[in-house]
Parts: sequence; structure tokens; C-alpha cells
Amino acid sequence: MAFKNKKALLIVNPKAGKQAGKTNLFNIISILSHKFDLTVHLTEYAGDAVDTVAQAEDFGTVICCGGDGTVSQVLEGASKLSHGINIGYIPCGTTNDLATAIGIPKNIRAAATAIVKGRPIVHDVGQFGENRRFVYTATFGAFAKTSYQTPQDMKNILGHFAYLLSGVQELGNIKNYRVALTYDGGRFESDDIILCAVMNSTSIGGILKLPKDEVDFADGKFEILMIKAPANIFELNDLIIALTKSDYSNKNIVYLKSADLHVETATKVAWTLDGESAGEHNSVDIKCLRHAASFIRIPKYE
Repeated sequence: MAFKNKKALLIVNPKAGKQAGKTNLFNIISILSHKFDLTVHLTEYAGDAVDTVAQAEDFGTVICCGGDGTVSQVLEGASKLSHGINIGYIPCGTTNDLATAIGIPKNIRAAATAIVKGRPIVHDVGQFGENRRFVYTATFGAFAKTSYQTPQDMKNILGHFAYLLSGVQELGNIKNYRVALTYDGGRFESDDIILCAVMNSTSIGGILKLPKDEVDFADGKFEILMIKAPANIFELNDLIIALTKSDYSNKNIVYLKSADLHVETATKVAWTLDGESAGEHNSVDIKCLRHAASFIRIPKYE
């Protein structure tokens, strides 16, 4: 497919994962140069990708090489542009939930090749409050902090196991939250929620998973998953089994779909967007921006 604007900005997070993007930079540039006129930028500080993309008025495509947080920053920067851009993703973070969900290869060379051979496909984006955007999840509660509080060195050495270790350390500090959720066509209230996840993905951290036929990335709706505190060890066991099997009929699991929602909590809670800290809030509006992004990938059936 020929792109009208062949100028592409390659954003590389040199610290993501095991510095795979930086190590494979020559190969990435070699592959992408077959299709794009590349400008390369290595991020230097938190929020660098946001600032850089926000000034990319001359580019038709932004390709990010990093983790899910890097993609989220690229989207936030893109929202400040006067025109839409196509986004390519070369995953080299620790978990890479977005890549898993939408079928982007985990191998760096394969992902770069898929961008060269693929085409833009529309994708919904979440808006959190007034200014923040996210690609696949806004989350608070048990284990929500794990993804961004786990030291990068530990992630680099242990990968997914680092998340499990950090999650176990958090078990003793799990809190119940009083939540009032207003969503399309209804209202839900509970005082024993331990996790709330607003998702446009089939996976979060490789732990929470939804069946692939449940999620349409461009239908204008979120999947909302909330978990209630189990009353005893038997309920906990049943809950773990249900989550493992993606069985959301368990009485401690609340599963909803909605385009927009308003979330209120009795106290301020720490939210994360795509695994990155979004600060503490006790009242927030979350909106699904239908078809707000275009990710370059090879369609599933081609």
C-alpha cells in the first residue's frame, strides 16, 4: 500500500524491555527504509514521546519502538496535532499487551516487516478525564500499580516473572473500594471492589484475559471488568479458577460494556493508563473515542 506522506518519525524508547529497540536499531531502520523516509528520535525523559510527537506536523506516520506505555505517549502527542497520523508499533517492552491483542508480531524484525507490508486499520482510543488518552486499559485497585512500580532492572532480567513477584508483595495491602459506576443504560454500586479495569484489549499483564470474540477494537465500546473481594478462601479459589478460564459468570466478577462511563470512589484511588501512573482521583469521566487511531498492521485474514 502506498502512503501519501512517506515521512515517518521513529520513536525509540532505549530503556524499554531489555533495550531491544536500541540494540536492533540498525535492523529496524534498514527494514522500514524500504517504505518510509525516516527520522529517528531516542527518548531521553518521561513524556519525551508526547512532546516530540506533538511537534510532528510534517509526518504522516509515527512508529514507536518500546512498550505499551510508549504507544500511549505517542497517542497523547498525536492528539495535539492538526491532522491524523498512522501509528506503527514495534513491541519491545516487558508485557506488550497491545501487540498480543491486535496480532502484532513480538519479534522485532517481524513487527517492522509487518509495518512495511501492512495498512492502517482504525482502532478506538480511551479518553481519561480532559487531557489523557490510553490505548487499551485504564485500571485501579489490586495489582494496578504493579506494572509501573516494578523496577525496570527487575523487568529486564525476569520479564513477566517480575510482575508476579511484585504482585505477590502487594497481596497484603489489597483494599476494598466503594465504587459508583454510571455507564450506558445503567448504574452499578458496590463497597467491596478490589479491581476495576476499563479495557479495549483481550489481555492485561497476561493475567486478566477476555475471549478474542468478545473484543472488537473499533466498536466504540469498552469492556469493563470489576472484581469483588472474595469472602473466604473457597471464594478466592473459585475466583482464581474463573479468571484463569475467562469465566465471567463468577459471582465476584462484574462484566459490562459501555461507550462512556463515570467512575466515583469514596476515596482517591491511583489509576494507571496502559501501565503508566495517571495520578489519584475519586471522580473521573472515561470516554471511548471511536476510530480515533489508525494502527499499521497486516489484517487478520490477509
